[in-house]
Amino acid sequence: MKTSPPGMSLPDSAAAIGQAAFWPPAWVSGPAFADHAPVLFWLAETVRPATVLGLGLLRGDGFFALAQAAAGLDLPTRLWGHGAWPQTVPAALARHNAQHHAAMLRLTPASDVGALLARYGAGMFDLVLVEDGIAEDSDLQTLAVALAAAVTPRGVIVVQGRGERVQRLVAVLGAGPGDASGDASGAGPGCGPRVIRFGAAADGALILVGPAIEPRLAALGGPADDPSGLPAMLARLGLACLADPRLAAAAPDTPPAEALAEALAQADALRLQTLTILTAELERLTDDLRQAHAVAAAERQAAGTEARVALQAAEAALADLRIRHFDAITDLQAERDWIARDLAESKLALAAMTDLAAAQQTDLAAAREAAAALAEAEQTLARTRAAAQAALAEAQVAGAAAARRAEASLTRRLELARTEAASRAARDRLLLRLRDWKIAQLVLRGRFDQPRGPSGGPLKAEVAAVQAHPLFDPAWYSGAYPDVASTDLTPAEHFLRHGFFEGRDPGPRFRLLDWFAAHPAALEARRNPLLDPALAPTG
Repeated sequence: MKTSPPGMSLPDSAAAIGQAAFWPPAWVSGPAFADHAPVLFWLAETVRPATVLGLGLLRGDGFFALAQAAAGLDLPTRLWGHGAWPQTVPAALARHNAQHHAAMLRLTPASDVGALLARYGAGMFDLVLVEDGIAEDSDLQTLAVALAAAVTPRGVIVVQGRGERVQRLVAVLGAGPGDASGDASGAGPGCGPRVIRFGAAADGALILVGPAIEPRLAALGGPADDPSGLPAMLARLGLACLADPRLAAAAPDTPPAEALAEALAQADALRLQTLTILTAELERLTDDLRQAHAVAAAERQAAGTEARVALQAAEAALADLRIRHFDAITDLQAERDWIARDLAESKLALAAMTDLAAAQQTDLAAAREAAAALAEAEQTLARTRAAAQAALAEAQVAGAAAARRAEASLTRRLELARTEAASRAARDRLLLRLRDWKIAQLVLRGRFDQPRGPSGGPLKAEVAAVQAHPLFDPAWYSGAYPDVASTDLTPAEHFLRHGFFEGRDPGPRFRLLDWFAAHPAALEARRNPLLDPALAPTG
């Protein structure tokens, strides 16, 4: 079994660096934040975020680095990126996203960061990346509160930028709630958010804000002067990224070429050391697997030999048992055949006897059914005769009663017809008198040249009196006489102008024609029952 070469054991911090930090970034727009890629790769591998949000994006280096890490680590991550572009996503960024991250990443231009965070809601993102493209008119205190609320309990906020505004946002985030000044980079566990700076120019900040932060993230805040520590190794890998030939020109604050070359050499040495140790470990695991396969094969071979011996012994015992009991088995089979034949013959005899008994039972049942049918027919005939006689008697009685009822009904109909005829004649006479009344009222109106009511007074006063009378129901009047709705008159005015003279009722509790029939003197005197208190009409 092989072991790692002596003197080549990997430090704890180097073992914790993982594999993603050694990857070269697929998207490099310039030297501004190129050294941040190893830190972001390591962060994605450590946190393994399910949801990532990008705000204020301009170049997209950091956001594409997180997407590259999620894709390389085969994480089920979804990323939403919102940039500070005027109207559309820059063509180069859109093209790179469509080629490499279209299934997991979405880019859109958006300047109102506060509205975006309000739309997404609280506790939604495991990792939030803020670049220096956030709007200048954003309230930093409000933005910090919204960012802290947007992350999950294990969420982390990453800020990239060198401007004063971005650094003040880092200070506000690090200060925690209630304090908008100062930096909380020295805060310990339980003391609020913690800020960890990274990058060659310290232009990156990792803010640990969730209550369930991954403990391994604290290693990123270790001493920077320890060459074997995680911060130093990530810094060397970041400097190596700055030596990427895709960068056309170095930025003013980029380290000199000698430092880049040294960092690149150290990164290559670290990669070689890691590869050597991983190769030795792979060979050791391969030897272990081979030995395990050999032991398993030997065990299977031994188990197979024992199984074959046991099977042969069992087959020999079975053959001996068959020989010793062959005669007994033969006798039992012969006896079984004899019993089977005897049983079959008994079954045939029993079946014949059963068929005979069934036939006799059928004949007896048929005879009984015929006798019962004859008796029932005789009883039915007797009942039919009695019923016919009773029906005849009842028909005679019913015919006499029906004749008497028909005569009485005819008498009632004649009386009712006479009564209805007298009622119609009386109604016609009342309507004729009311028509004369209306003609007289029209003559008065023409004489005085102003509208008059049935009683001769001003129409407006009589309308008001009728409207206030308890026996006048305007809703009922409009519903009972639908033609009122086709005029421009109110129910009370229609009643006094037309309905009164047509014999219409003012409400459900007062029958006008019946009242005049009972008070003919009032009709002669042309007195409106709804306007004459002395008459005191009631329903």
